[in-house]
Amino acid sequence: MRKVFSISALFLALFFLAQCTKDKAPAPSVCNVPTLGYDNDVKVILDNNCATSGCHDATTKQSGFDYSSYTEAKAGGDVSICKLKGTCGSIMPPAGKLADSLICIIEGWKNQGYPN
Repeated sequence: MRKVFSISALFLALFFLAQCTKDKAPAPSVCNVPTLGYDNDVKVILDNNCATSGCHDATTKQSGFDYSSYTEAKAGGDVSICKLKGTCGSIMPPAGKLADSLICIIEGWKNQGYPN
């Protein structure tokens, strides 16, 4: 009787383990952020991390990108997201990856249609 109980308990445990997955819910593909605007939310991030002297300012335009104005930042939006995430070559900024929360703001701004 004890052997039958042990085997039954083992099968029951294996059944429940088989129902588990590493990640039940898929990771969100877009950042869940409130309505964003360039002037109030994005500009300060770009000014402090991208549109700096010698990088992506209006004078230098490293790799052809200028993030010092709304129009220019909007034009480079798709490239900037993958570079910030490090999913398309070298990560930007070169000093190190931005905090995910800042990347999320820029990605959310893009996903909302680049509101000014």
